[in-house]
Amino acid sequence: MAQKSPVQGATVLTVEHLRKSKLIFLWLRYPVRRELETFFPEIHFNSKSIEQMRKWFSNFREFFYIQAEKIARQIGCTVPLISVDEILIHTDSSVMSVDFRKFFDPLTILEEFPAWFIASFQCCVRAFYEVITSDRDGQDGWKKPIYKMVANRDDHNVPDWIVNSSCVGRNLTEIVSLETNMSVLSVSPADDSNFSTTYCSVM
Repeated sequence: MAQKSPVQGATVLTVEHLRKSKLIFLWLRYPVRRELETFFPEIHFNSKSIEQMRKWFSNFREFFYIQAEKIARQIGCTVPLISVDEILIHTDSSVMSVDFRKFFDPLTILEEFPAWFIASFQCCVRAFYEVITSDRDGQDGWKKPIYKMVANRDDHNVPDWIVNSSCVGRNLTEIVSLETNMSVLSVSPADDSNFSTTYCSVM
């Protein structure tokens, strides 16, 4: 008697996959297919599902960049020109505590953002501010160096509690509440010597 073929993974993405994707975005703004397949082992990716996943991350990035540019332009309009080093984003900044928490709904169950995400967003704001205040924002493709800078700052060490496939069939809120080590998320960029302003150059 012939053996049955192994059951293939699902091809339909659910709201829990969307929520998990939002958490992954805090570490990776530009995940590649190989990484997505690792993060979602229960999904048998086909052209439709991988396109949907890419669309999600594209939407996340769009929101990320819109917020960064908005803040940069607000700073440029409301205060005299300042050094980019004076632009600081903290976990309790309104963009983090209100805008991002509203958009990335799983964050309502996290005490703080990952420090590297805050640092990446801060550098993005600084990069936009530097280009805008030097009147280079009218040039063709002026945002591309900023996109490249953000991509280069991706942290590919997504925590195991996110990658862990045990969240399949379980409520993501429950998984995060049980398995997140909050101390890992509480580092302030200002206190970490690894956060260098040299990353903010768009030249």
